[in-house]
Amino acid sequence: MPQQINLCLPILRKTEKRFAAQSLAQALAVVLLVGGVLGAAWIWNLNKASESLQVTLAAQAKELDDLRAALERSKASAGQGESAAMQELRQRRQELQQRQSVLAALSQGLFEPGQGHSARLGMVAQTIPAVAWLTHIKTDDQLLELSGFTLEPAALNDWVGKLATSPLLQGQTLNTVKVEGVQPSHVLVSAAPGTAQSPTPAGAADGMPPMWSFNLVSKVVTSTPANTGAKP
Repeated sequence: MPQQINLCLPILRKTEKRFAAQSLAQALAVVLLVGGVLGAAWIWNLNKASESLQVTLAAQAKELDDLRAALERSKASAGQGESAAMQELRQRRQELQQRQSVLAALSQGLFEPGQGHSARLGMVAQTIPAVAWLTHIKTDDQLLELSGFTLEPAALNDWVGKLATSPLLQGQTLNTVKVEGVQPSHVLVSAAPGTAQSPTPAGAADGMPPMWSFNLVSKVVTSTPANTGAKP
């Protein structure tokens, strides 16, 4: 009696790689694109607000000049309207100072092209070694934190040097570099740093190459940091 034999068993199927470098590159490109669009929109809105405020300040300055001229004319007549003009002049002057304070506050958030968060992310993407990949990125004006895994800890040395000398991190100090050996099987299951159960790499036991987790922190310090070394 004929029987059908299924040769495509699930165990014989080729497993997909969960952490493909192309997928990470695409995700990072999407993040950079979205960050660039949001940054451009924010700068455009800020410039529009600044232009509107400049027009208002110009109108206020013209009104102030008119009031000064009226005050000079009122001094000649020495009438009762002099005190009222002085009060209005002081009020207008206070309004002008408030407008100038608002303009100064808005200008503090305006950054030059190539100096924003998207530029930092682009710098990280261009300098990261081929044997390393990231699972966590956190960046702002005061901090840059990178976490991920690598197949070769020595490759992190040049990368750390490039990050430390980058103009985009001017004013920050790379004061934390942490590298630990992890189980490759744990990396594939958890997909997150800090899940290792052994301090030494153990990739030979399951046929996988050794892996290490790393954590780099660069931030602005208020006091002179201790010399702890910058290389893993």
